[in-house]
Amino acid sequence: MTLKISLGADHGGYELKQLLHKWLNSKSLTVKDFGTNIQESVDYPVYAHLVAKSIQNNQCDFGILICGSGQGMAITANKYNKIRAALCWEKTIAALARLHNNANILVLPGRFISTDKAIEIVEVFLSTKFEGGRHQKRVDMILQNIQSSATILKNGLFIRNHTLKRYKQLLRNSKLIRKRSSLN
Repeated sequence: MTLKISLGADHGGYELKQLLHKWLNSKSLTVKDFGTNIQESVDYPVYAHLVAKSIQNNQCDFGILICGSGQGMAITANKYNKIRAALCWEKTIAALARLHNNANILVLPGRFISTDKAIEIVEVFLSTKFEGGRHQKRVDMILQNIQSSATILKNGLFIRNHTLKRYKQLLRNSKLIRKRSSLN
């Protein structure tokens, strides 16, 4: 089965994206290029959203995002459920992102790495398998936190409301005690 890779970049990653697209095609991988296809300034969240949705909806196996620093792309992509976007500037970081975090989107800092280094990082990212085991529990906890945030919020409000009710009851009781003691 051929891997399907979604690719996206802003103007800061345009040139590197073009080179990686050619390289990925030379490896007989299926590439869905979401752009940008121009060098003029564009808004990186547009491309991060498109790539993240393609992974989230199982249209592609992995994504690669590139912008100047990589930070904006990673922040945007990680807003999506089931997305684990990892900003990688070294092969070791890419390997660990796959081994320990089961990252499914590689984010590259286009202005800070060479083309050769980017290709090495992509090779490592795509060829490294998730280790599972103790790391699966941690990956599950990422999703669990998202799913349970409504419950946590609801429980937090309940505790605060309960505490507030208890405080008001204590206040009323103390006023009653003072009132009774002043009558005697």
